[in-house]
Amino acid sequence: MGPRQAIVPQGQFRDRSGKLITLNPFTVPIGGNALVVTNLEARVPVTKDLQVVPFYDGGNVFRSASDIFHAKPIVRTGNFLEDVNAQNLRQRWTNTVGLGARVKTPFGGALAIDYGFLLNPPQFLIPQGLNTNAPFTAIYRLHQGQIQFRLTQTF
Repeated sequence: MGPRQAIVPQGQFRDRSGKLITLNPFTVPIGGNALVVTNLEARVPVTKDLQVVPFYDGGNVFRSASDIFHAKPIVRTGNFLEDVNAQNLRQRWTNTVGLGARVKTPFGGALAIDYGFLLNPPQFLIPQGLNTNAPFTAIYRLHQGQIQFRLTQTF
């Protein structure tokens, strides 16, 4: 998921009918200068045309290579928005385990079906109530389970 920056919309916004509306803050991915990807899988034959595939995927996008193993501590500044962004810019290694199946197709390749479970989903803070005396944060967290279908090569 990588580092994210909280964006607070500035200015006046209108809906299609011209009525003034308020936009909530949101986060956008900003990328980084370091990427680590680890994929491990074991293809276990069940029949001539079917394989069961346990797998592990790990890694993330990091602001810098030094953040991969030694994330810098978060320094609180007292500025609410800066503190939220400092938390969102700090990312950790993510881990996914799963199980899949590969079925050979008559036209070459295989139909792959995988279910992955994200063990430690990243979460991001979204600032709320910035125009009040008590601003707070909402939490955005990735879903832990994901199913994927694809056509793939066979080894």
